[in-house]
Amino acid sequence: MSVFSRPIFCNGSPYKALSFAYKRLDVVRHSSGGPHFVKHDVENYSHNLKSGLKKAPKIADFWKKVFFIVMVPSMIASAYYSYQHYLEEIEHLKHRKQEDYIPYPYLAKRAHPFPWGDGNKSFFHNPYTNWVPGVGYEKLMSEEEKGKK
Repeated sequence: MSVFSRPIFCNGSPYKALSFAYKRLDVVRHSSGGPHFVKHDVENYSHNLKSGLKKAPKIADFWKKVFFIVMVPSMIASAYYSYQHYLEEIEHLKHRKQEDYIPYPYLAKRAHPFPWGDGNKSFFHNPYTNWVPGVGYEKLMSEEEKGKK
């Protein structure tokens, strides 16, 4: 039987054995006392502070370059793509017919009226695209209105 095939217990607990093994590791420990401690700590602190300040302009220049080389062209490209898509959508809406209103009994059941307006229209009601139960469309789309929407 090898050493690793059986559990290690120290006074009946494996946790005590693990804490004992951790204490036995070669962990570097620093003393917080002594005459050299304050001097060493202040020099280290000032060195760390100055080294961070030396890197700051380089890091700022890097992110400035990333912004102007990558982000600005990508924003322009996405704005152009969005505008082209918007024009296609407008052209598509010009050829769209308004759907016929069919009062199905299972659609738009209202257990309680909406707390605004007449209680029959939703909060984002559009009179051209949303029909009102029992009434139908409030406004019919003409050819001029299709181009505006």
